[in-house]
Amino acid sequence: MRVTCEKCGAAYAVDEKRIPAKGARAQCPKCKGVQVVKRPEASEPAAAIPAPAPAARPAPGGANLAELFAPPPSPGPRPTSEVLSDIFGPSSGLSGPPNPFGSASAAPAEPFGAGAPAPGAMPDFFGAPGSAARPEEPPAPKASLSDIFGPAGGAGSSMSDLFGASAGAGPGIAQAPVIPCRECGTPMPDPLDAALGICERCRSGQPARRASPAAQPGYFAPAAAPIPAAAPAPPTTSSGKVPVVVFGGAAASPPPVAAPQAAPYSAPLPAPALASHPDADFLDAPPASLGGNELDLGGGSGGELALELDRPEPVNPRDWAAKPTPAPVKPAAPRPPPKIAASAPAPSGSADPSRVLPRPKVAEPRSGGAWKVVIPLVLLVVLGAGAGLWITKPAFLFKPEEPPKPKLLPEIETRLLAWKMALPGLSGTSEEHLKRGIELYRDDRHTSYIEAQEAFKAAVVLEPQNLEAVARYVESFAVGQGERASQDRLDEARDLLFGVLRERPKLAAAHRAKANLLLATGQDDLARAEAEEAFNLSTDAERPEALLAWGRTYLKKSAPIAQEKFEEALQKDSSLKRALYYRGLAAEFAGNFAKAIAGYQERLKLDADQRDALRALARVLVRVGNHEAARKAIADYSERYPDIGEPKVMSAQFTYMAQGDVRGAERILRGLEQELDLFDDSDRLQYHLLWSAIARERGDLKGAVTHAEEALKISPGNGPAHFQAMLAALKSGQVDSAREHLRACEQGLGDAARFLEYRGRVELAASELDGAIAAFRKASERAPTRLTPRLCAAALLARRGDENGAWSVLQRMLDLEPSSVARKRRPVSDYYEPELETARHAGGAFAAKAKDEDQWVRDIYAAIVDYHLGELDGPARMLDRGLQIDMTSLPALLYRAQIELDRKRPKSALAFAKRASTADRENAVANYLIARSLEALGRDMDARAAYLEALGKNPRLAQANIQLALLLARSGSKDEAKDRLLAVVSDEPENLEARVALFDLGY
Repeated sequence: MRVTCEKCGAAYAVDEKRIPAKGARAQCPKCKGVQVVKRPEASEPAAAIPAPAPAARPAPGGANLAELFAPPPSPGPRPTSEVLSDIFGPSSGLSGPPNPFGSASAAPAEPFGAGAPAPGAMPDFFGAPGSAARPEEPPAPKASLSDIFGPAGGAGSSMSDLFGASAGAGPGIAQAPVIPCRECGTPMPDPLDAALGICERCRSGQPARRASPAAQPGYFAPAAAPIPAAAPAPPTTSSGKVPVVVFGGAAASPPPVAAPQAAPYSAPLPAPALASHPDADFLDAPPASLGGNELDLGGGSGGELALELDRPEPVNPRDWAAKPTPAPVKPAAPRPPPKIAASAPAPSGSADPSRVLPRPKVAEPRSGGAWKVVIPLVLLVVLGAGAGLWITKPAFLFKPEEPPKPKLLPEIETRLLAWKMALPGLSGTSEEHLKRGIELYRDDRHTSYIEAQEAFKAAVVLEPQNLEAVARYVESFAVGQGERASQDRLDEARDLLFGVLRERPKLAAAHRAKANLLLATGQDDLARAEAEEAFNLSTDAERPEALLAWGRTYLKKSAPIAQEKFEEALQKDSSLKRALYYRGLAAEFAGNFAKAIAGYQERLKLDADQRDALRALARVLVRVGNHEAARKAIADYSERYPDIGEPKVMSAQFTYMAQGDVRGAERILRGLEQELDLFDDSDRLQYHLLWSAIARERGDLKGAVTHAEEALKISPGNGPAHFQAMLAALKSGQVDSAREHLRACEQGLGDAARFLEYRGRVELAASELDGAIAAFRKASERAPTRLTPRLCAAALLARRGDENGAWSVLQRMLDLEPSSVARKRRPVSDYYEPELETARHAGGAFAAKAKDEDQWVRDIYAAIVDYHLGELDGPARMLDRGLQIDMTSLPALLYRAQIELDRKRPKSALAFAKRASTADRENAVANYLIARSLEALGRDMDARAAYLEALGKNPRLAQANIQLALLLARSGSKDEAKDRLLAVVSDEPENLEARVALFDLGY
């Protein structure tokens, strides 16, 4: 029947037998339009054609048979319509529709008549093997496989005719074909082998003989045609069945391309005999292009018409090939016919065996050849090169992997907004600001530390995850401002460091910053562990900074070790300016004031306005008693920093503590009242501390308490502030407050003997006499060369009525140098108090009693107490009265000689000293007083001998060593003098006389 596309008008000839009774949807190959096609009304039943016997044939999954087989020769050309009618019957007017699902005995009408082939028609390809062959005919036009084998789904030449019926199958049900192997031609009943298209022997590489053509009846020798390229094996459906294959026409391959025209033969060929050819791999049989439910039926010149049949298992045409749809290609040029091999035996059933051509030897399409080796090698090279690039990751292809950025710390997040607002218009990168901050930090100036903090904050603002910048910000604050910072700033620094170390516990800069912060708050022992950890974690470039922090932790404990650390840091980095300052600081703590001054001056040569060096130089000059040089240094400091209060407060402190000018210091402090608002917390703290001490000494207890409280408001944990508050509370009788403040300043005092003295004074204010005596006795045991605790203990024993105990304590005082406590200078310090304040508690302890026979003894000890309180004439008269009663009284003779020396009467002093030596030959103090008198008289050699004799009796008599060292230095023995002075300083670090003497010797 003729079917015309409703969309584009293309006409197609369709065998109506292939159209189901209920109709089918058809797709036009030209415009892809879909329409419903139905059978025409049947006028008369078609003649039945007996079903041919099933025969095993190769599956149409390889080469295109219509292109491989040439048409049979004929006497002359015949019209295409006649050929088609001979094969399929008339295009219209069929007697009746076929019964595709009928019984096996029901046969469709025979299109050629009653059993015999019509003249000029093709033989019965599917008939019995003994059927006669057809006579020679002229070549007919090329027909598609559907033209040769008949409709795929209709009666008669059905798929069961093509592949044979399965034994035991129900009526009308097509049996699954037995597919031969494409390599050896062996039939493959196994479904797996059939699906793969190759038998197990060929897959395993075992040799197998191909079946001869004689054993494969029904196979035609292929006609001369272009050998198509290899195509993929036919797919299977989900149930494992081979889907319906479309043969020939425009739908020969998905997507449809123009079929190349076959080259005509020069001579007519006989009709091919149907046989199973071993060399035919059916590689060119294309899959259906319309899916599992559609078939392409042979038709007119416009291609085939796709009819959608009622199939149970559709197959997606995209599953047949992975490649995209190629564009239509031009027809290939005509090729000559293949060479014909030796004649093959004629198949049974041939009408004229002599007319059967021998089977042509067609080259078997190669399935790989050299490409089987080349392609894997190329893939290996490509994969190897890719793997090598991935492993090596060259910089021109891969960006270096950045470490994962840590999350934003909450400690930084809470301050980030304020830092951003404080740094408007910020530009540059975080690394640039970090580098600039490090350079400013190394510049080691007061302003550079502040600028470094701003640079580090800028680095954090630009990159909040930059934890090194946060750690260095804290470090620059701790080193530059930590000792003078407010509590709020210190708390902020601690908070930031806590967050950084929680996130990166192995960051060397964070441990170094923590060590410097602990040093700023006086926690040297804790700082030592952090500094050592920072040194272990540091790189070679960071270790000099770690050594500086590590050395600072030893300044108060072991100055020589600190000196070694600073020297090592300078060896590693000679441009480290701050190491010069720390080296001078270590020399100061070691008592080498000359070296300390030299170190500070060396640092000032690099930067004359280095604030720490200016302050330290003035401090050392005050400590060594070089008042003139100290006054100039303080003035230079004040001139370079006129807007800060520290040099002005230092001037008042020098006037009060070093020169003892209380009124002069008070005038300076009153002049600073108008500038107090311009001072920082540290300067205001020192201002109130100094005012509290001066007000207490002048008797203004209310003012002393007020200024001490102001100092504590500025720094609640400040030790010197608690010390001044304790002294003010003692003076005003507030015992509980005094005891509390004493506990708060215990660590800052750093002197156990001195702390015990103040505890005795607190117990005495609380009327705890026994507790006070015990505290003073312990203090005298801790500091055997200190006179004040012994004097207080003796006075309190006498006041309690234990005169024998008091005499015993006073007798041990005779082994100490008798110079007046009131005339001794106490070193300038934050815990400053004249030593006379403690000695005052011994006054009145030996008051005269009525009818006391031993009153003269009381007078002698009362004179000694009064002498240490600063009096001369009264004690001298009482001592003379005692000597009238007992001319050999050792206490009276020793103190009488000392009073004469204070009066500048060396001859009289020498007489009393000699009498004391006669009274007690083993008393070292008597020999010391003799040497002092002889030295005052200019008899240096005799004085030197007397000093040596005194030291022979008591080597720890510090004042004798100091005087002998000065005498040796004047005579040129400076090294011996220095050794003696160093021995004194190591035994009594706070001995100001020894320090001054060492400085005079250039040490």
